[in-house]
Amino acid sequence: MVSRARSSSPTVDVEIEMLGEVNALGVDLDFLGQWIDWREVNYRKQAEPKQASGSAAHGLAAFVALNMTRDTRSVAEFLAEVSAWHEKAVAAPVDGIVSTAGRLFAGVRIRIKNRTKTFLHDVRLDIGINDSVRATDWLDPERGEPIDLFPDSPIDMGMKDRSQSIALAGVAARSATFPRSRHGILDIRRGEPAKLAMMMDSLRPQEEFVSDDDEVVLVMVDDADPGAAVTGSWRLTAGEVNDVYEGEFSIPVRYRDWREPIRELLTDEGPGDPSVFADGPLDL
Repeated sequence: MVSRARSSSPTVDVEIEMLGEVNALGVDLDFLGQWIDWREVNYRKQAEPKQASGSAAHGLAAFVALNMTRDTRSVAEFLAEVSAWHEKAVAAPVDGIVSTAGRLFAGVRIRIKNRTKTFLHDVRLDIGINDSVRATDWLDPERGEPIDLFPDSPIDMGMKDRSQSIALAGVAARSATFPRSRHGILDIRRGEPAKLAMMMDSLRPQEEFVSDDDEVVLVMVDDADPGAAVTGSWRLTAGEVNDVYEGEFSIPVRYRDWREPIRELLTDEGPGDPSVFADGPLDL
């Protein structure tokens, strides 16, 4: 829906429209909670001494001891990681699901049009979206990484050696970003409920600007279809203009049932395949 605001001193008439959609995802929250508890129990079993008899006991004890010494963490450090992970996962079980949506869907765009001959400087557009809509960064799907709904999960005991720590540091270095101009870039000010902002150095007379769709993805996570649309509001200010311009908009919601794909990913021991979210009723 197009929204306009105008004033007469100086002459300002702007038109704002949000393009795209909110991606509503059906998720079984009870299953997620059960899986998180099950995973914690299995983590803790990895740190327990193994029981066996005879020569098998000796061989197994030696194998476990070798794995423990190869790990850069002590058993206490590993269990502390597990506790911290469990606490975080219980508090925010759908964070990884929201990030996954950021890989699979296009982001929203903002269309802003200056309908007058007034040259606007230092433009700031603030956007708030109603209901339980989350904002997440758009992520490049071409990177080809497997889907991981809990990417911060601890590495299994005995599997984190020094070479892996070095490799993880290299990944972090490669993923580092460098500053660039924020002109016309849609930024997340708050994840939930979504609050966005866009800064523009200028908006020329009768200029129309549309932001890119690789910046912010809007997501709702629930166990039911939330309906056809949600509403939001915007607020625009500009340098040398002693006024505030406000308006409202609506944005369509598209519902997808992710309950079975999530169950399949979390019960499969192999790496998560993104195609699981493109089959059946999902119709991506």
